[in-house]
Amino acid sequence: MTLRQRDIALVPVPFTDLSANKRRPVAVLSTTSHNRKSEEVVVAAVASNTAAPGRTVAISSSDLAEGTLRPDRVVRADKLHTLSQRIVVRRYGRLTESAFQQVLGRLDQLLGRTR
Repeated sequence: MTLRQRDIALVPVPFTDLSANKRRPVAVLSTTSHNRKSEEVVVAAVASNTAAPGRTVAISSSDLAEGTLRPDRVVRADKLHTLSQRIVVRRYGRLTESAFQQVLGRLDQLLGRTR
C-alpha cells in the first residue's frame, strides 16, 4: 500500500528505547511522490494525550477529508518517525489540507523556521 501525504494510518511504532512497539496512529508528512518512490515514509505521531501544548495540533473527525477519528486527538510535531510502508496495518483517514497546513506550521515553529 502506498501512503499519500496527509493520510492517517495505523502502524506499530517503536518505543524510544526500542524495547518494544505498540500500534499507534500516525499522520503521513512525506510527499505522495516520495512515498511512491521509497519504501519509507516520514510520519508524525497522533496521540490522545493533549498535554504537549505548543507542539501539537488538535484534530477531530471534522479535520478529516476522509474517514473518522474517535476520540479527538492531536498530531505531535515533536514526535517524528521514518517507517517502512510495509508495516502499515491499515489506512483509516486523511487530514484536510487546512489541518495539514496547521501541522506543518507547528513543525516549522519547532524547527525555528518562519512561514
